[in-house]
Amino acid sequence: MIQFAQRIAIESHIKPLNYRETEAYINHRLRLAGGSGRPAIFSRKAVFAVFENSGGVPRVINNICDLAMVFAFANESGVKYETVMDVVNERRTAGGRKSTTHRTSQPQLDITDMLGLRSTNPKSLATKSVPLLLR
Repeated sequence: MIQFAQRIAIESHIKPLNYRETEAYINHRLRLAGGSGRPAIFSRKAVFAVFENSGGVPRVINNICDLAMVFAFANESGVKYETVMDVVNERRTAGGRKSTTHRTSQPQLDITDMLGLRSTNPKSLATKSVPLLLR
């Protein structure tokens, strides 16, 4: 890590965002991705859950929101409080807990298995086919 640190010319630290900044940050990122904001993808309770569980750290906000949108897509819904909590629990247990809001008739899939994150083979991510549509 010392050699890596020597190559960094500028170091910057972003302070955690407050709730309002987190909400604005999520909406800004959605607009950049092409979203219109109508209807809202994230409910107000979902934004609060993201804020509470990310500590306002933008990188963590991105990770939670990204996976929450995958869960919501699989459930054919917007991102609700329950969706965010499923994501948080999934992250805390390293994928050991299945989503409780998954509503398809197919068996529930573990997202870490789908992405090949449990494998000890470093080539598994490059060679594994990942079906993201669950219907």
